[in-house]
This record gives sequence, C-alpha cells and structure tokens, in this order.
Amino acid sequence: MKGLVAIAMIAFCACEPAFRFAGRVTTPNGQPAPGAEVWIQCGDSDKNFRSTTDQAGRFERGGVGWRPASCLARAHAAGYADITVTIMSACKKKPSHLSDACLEVVIDPWQLNSKAP
Repeated sequence: MKGLVAIAMIAFCACEPAFRFAGRVTTPNGQPAPGAEVWIQCGDSDKNFRSTTDQAGRFERGGVGWRPASCLARAHAAGYADITVTIMSACKKKPSHLSDACLEVVIDPWQLNSKAP
C-alpha cells in the first residue's frame, strides 16, 4: 500500500508545474530596498508566496501550480507607498494550455514610486 501511495504522490507532483516569483525591489533612486515585503494576492484575503527582500533588495519564492491572470503582485516597504502590478504584466512563462495564467513572475527592478504620505 505504501508503494501505491508513493507512486500516486510522484504522479501528482509530476503533473503540477513549478511556480516562481522573483525580482528586486528598489527605491526611486535605484537603491536596494532591503526588508520590503512582497507577495502574490489572488482574491481579497489570499496572500501567497510571501517573501522579504534581502540586503540587495532581491527576493525569490517558489511553489507548485500556475496562478490565474486575476492575481496581483504587491510590495510594501516602510516609508514608501505600496505598489501593485498584475502578474500578467510581469509574466515570463505561461502554461502551454492556458493563455490567462502564469508560471513565472519576475519583476526586476520593481521600483518604489514615492514616499508614503
């Protein structure tokens, strides 16, 4: 029975594509924004693939499965206005069978616009 479960798990994992969310958050003058929070949001409360930028302003997060075109990529950095983009505007790889979904979102640079009021 354990062998059958292992085979089923391998088959499931082999069918689901990998998802990647990566990039670099910078200040308006192009400097890294360390400690910025980034995430993919699909719906009002769903915040997936949360990450925090490193000292160089870089982040990378992975997972399983594609994300629909309706999802947004969001970033928050202390002292700056939050920024939001559609994932399709930064989509680098789509599933071959879906035109309205994304497997890889890369935003580099993702420039913060202005200081928060």
